[in-house]
Amino acid sequence: MNGDYCSDDSGGEKQDAVPMNAARPHGQDAAAAAAAMEGERPDATPPDAEAAPAADGPIPSTSDAAADPDGPTSSQAAAAPAADGPIPSEAAAAHASDELPKPSDAAAAPAAREPNPSEAPAAPVPGGPTLQSAGGVSLEDCQEQLDHACGQYPDLANIEASCAEVMAALLRKEHYSDPASKILSNLASHPDLLIAASICSGTGSFEQVLHHATIALREAFGLCSGHVEPAFASELVDNKARYCMSVLTELTDGGEFCMYKDATKLLDDSSRQCAMHCGKPCRLPEKLTCFSAGFSCTSYSMLSKDATKNATAMQKAKDDDPEGHVASVTTFHACLDVVDTSRPTWAIFENVESIDREVDPDTQTNLQLCLAALEERGYVARSFLLDALWYGLPQSRRRVYIVCLAVGDREIGCSAEDFFNSVENLLGKLYMDAPPADEFLLPDDDPRVLQYLDTLKSERDKKLSKDEEKEERLEKWMALHMSVAEKRGIEWPLQIHPDIRQSEWFGILTERAKEVVGFGSDERERLGRRIDYCDCYHSANRYATSHTHFPICLPRTIGWSYVRQRLVLGRELMMLQGHTPLNDDANIDEGKPFSESLLGNLAGNAPLGQCQ
Repeated sequence: MNGDYCSDDSGGEKQDAVPMNAARPHGQDAAAAAAAMEGERPDATPPDAEAAPAADGPIPSTSDAAADPDGPTSSQAAAAPAADGPIPSEAAAAHASDELPKPSDAAAAPAAREPNPSEAPAAPVPGGPTLQSAGGVSLEDCQEQLDHACGQYPDLANIEASCAEVMAALLRKEHYSDPASKILSNLASHPDLLIAASICSGTGSFEQVLHHATIALREAFGLCSGHVEPAFASELVDNKARYCMSVLTELTDGGEFCMYKDATKLLDDSSRQCAMHCGKPCRLPEKLTCFSAGFSCTSYSMLSKDATKNATAMQKAKDDDPEGHVASVTTFHACLDVVDTSRPTWAIFENVESIDREVDPDTQTNLQLCLAALEERGYVARSFLLDALWYGLPQSRRRVYIVCLAVGDREIGCSAEDFFNSVENLLGKLYMDAPPADEFLLPDDDPRVLQYLDTLKSERDKKLSKDEEKEERLEKWMALHMSVAEKRGIEWPLQIHPDIRQSEWFGILTERAKEVVGFGSDERERLGRRIDYCDCYHSANRYATSHTHFPICLPRTIGWSYVRQRLVLGRELMMLQGHTPLNDDANIDEGKPFSESLLGNLAGNAPLGQCQ
């Protein structure tokens, strides 16, 4: 969109941010790069870091929060740069601390967006389906439609829809500037009805993305004349499952779909209980058009306590435990169960970048084993490393996406080679400059913001007495913070800026979180660093800061905005992930409000809408 959103003032060397395939650095360099992209400092964690307690304050409430699989982040890691293709191994450590270049720096994308307006309308794609578009369409018309769509993004009332409109407009312009392209002829061959399913479904984002993309393509070209029909979803955590059921109920206008709890038991008739049909073991469909899963990452994450051992989790399960009784491996096996049973035409899976971390040259990475398992089942599979920042979301969040296509499936209408050529081409064309994160936040006087403040004040009062019983933990993190201050040459106690102290929001933070916000404030004031956001969930040696764009969103993120001098709501974290939260009146539990804690936790685990 507007390149002014993303001017590069870092002074560093600019790099192209182009989506890349599976090749990545390996060994120690890969570990440093993966740690940086997932949010961990590449250097060793201080010995006392393990003693640092988890956040003990009321923000957010942990009653419905799952364990944080991604762990801590850092200001250096949050600013790690996107790369043009594989990151060179000798430069991986340097990349871990550089500032992330903005999408407007990309050299590959702009050229395709600047056609000559005087060109004549293009003919339909040779050899492909006839694209249904109004006669006399010119590049000027396409540019006008694109400008309008960009002007509407982000529409906080429906971020998915506004993003889909931008991308459809880009595709339309691409078609008329390059009529020989096969991109749209491949897209045009989808069947009228898209039967979709997902596991680890969370926000229901996969089905929402398909729904809005179908509408946008139909309006732009007359493609995808049918609609998306969700067959089933699966979510283990009850309150997340209720949210996903609410999403799919609204998406289908109260239509039929199934919701299962434990994805690992989908093949067990005695355990496959459908929440939408009174606990009955509904049958899985014999055929799916598309399938998606953001399967568990706890066994692959660099931030796990067993990170080195987990780098071979898939191999260990294959050699020692064929049933895969390791959390993330078991979840991936559940994905394979769906592939075997319902034979989707195409599927997409998402996981952390370190799923491809190499321990030694003789051992396949977890990612390589995932790809091999899909290929053994007659699929052509490719992996792509994508960053949210490349597709209109102001957050540096790198994830691996596995895309696979059933070999010989006639529904796709093209060869696997043409399909993946189109995917790679599309990923390069669909750049969207990310606006500042502040544009995704609600006005400070929005009733939902004020209500959250009142809720936190109430929770804070209730927890004061409990906090007094945690003196031992209090002493540990206080000693840690004092040590960090001494190393940085910071006067103790911390001198926090008056504007921050005067904020009502600051007053309801725990003492621990207040000091973390103070450390970020010191970086701003004393060191002159440009910092707009801080994740104050972690202690002073592990917190994340960022400028303009938000640090990576994790399940227990406690985001502080120095621009607004307030906390970032759970629903705002969801919007930073590319998802507009449902209105409370859409809750299947009779309009019961969705808590900010639930929405924030959903955001931390949600696949990115734009990248899907």
